[in-house]
Amino acid sequence: MADSVVSYEKIGSVARITIHNESAFNAINEEVGAALVDNFLQAKEDTTIRAIIIAGAGKAFSAGGDVGYFYRTIQNGHVDIRPLLKILAKLAVLMKTLPKPIIASTQGAAAGAGFSLALLSDYCISADNCKFIQAFVNIGLVPDTGSLYLLTKAIGTARATDLVMSGRVVSATEAAALGLVKKVVPLEALESETLAFAKEMAMGPTGAYGEMKHMLYKAEFSDFSSYLEMEIESQHRASQTDDFKEGVQAFIEKRKAHFTGQ
Repeated sequence: MADSVVSYEKIGSVARITIHNESAFNAINEEVGAALVDNFLQAKEDTTIRAIIIAGAGKAFSAGGDVGYFYRTIQNGHVDIRPLLKILAKLAVLMKTLPKPIIASTQGAAAGAGFSLALLSDYCISADNCKFIQAFVNIGLVPDTGSLYLLTKAIGTARATDLVMSGRVVSATEAAALGLVKKVVPLEALESETLAFAKEMAMGPTGAYGEMKHMLYKAEFSDFSSYLEMEIESQHRASQTDDFKEGVQAFIEKRKAHFTGQ
């Protein structure tokens, strides 16, 4: 199966789901989000699939939310990004509850919701050129796709606060030191290293992995769905501000944003 923006490839007992929105560095809009949901559901339902890779085509894993999409929404005079956020919330819960190992294969940039996709995966294998960025603050938004929830669970409140409020670049090496990345490899070895690890996971006790993910979700993420509902409304309020409009305009014009707090 292949969508225009997401492809699905079976490699033995491994499914490789790849975002193909290269002109926007694999940014995520409603079409991409819905296609990701469909492809993860396909991998979930296929009993021959025992491990899943999520990847981005071209130079980047994913630049996060499609700022061009946000810009067009602003130009149309009615800003409501909740339909996209609801799709991403559905994707987030699906990835955390899917009873098969998910491995993110990241290169170039994993920014915003792209960073979230890596956090939602059970493992992340990263190329040494990958930059992880909680980029939401740069356009006057709050973290979405469960990112802040996932980060606080993974690295604690203080470190999560630093990343989301500064929007600073985190190298693959630092991400590994923080425990967000399992392994950093040369870019040219990323695909082969990720596939080798996915095949190794696919040879494991799939049923037990599924039970582990179920127990982990109950132990650590039992309120994840209610958090995501709150996140949607918080992000909606942020998207109604002048700062959001300025942040998007500055991104499109490739200049520094001048926020006023309004």
